[in-house]
Amino acid sequence: MKALKIPPVLIYLYVNLLTKEFAENYCKVNGAIDWEALVKFNSSAE
Repeated sequence: MKALKIPPVLIYLYVNLLTKEFAENYCKVNGAIDWEALVKFNSSAE
């Protein structure tokens, strides 16, 4: 099986999207991680 070659630009775009979503959902206004929200998400059964 051949390894899938993904263009670096797509990797950068995906990482940027994940970073943006993480910041929107699990960071406070000052940029600090909102640990309460992150632990709550991680502990949920959904």
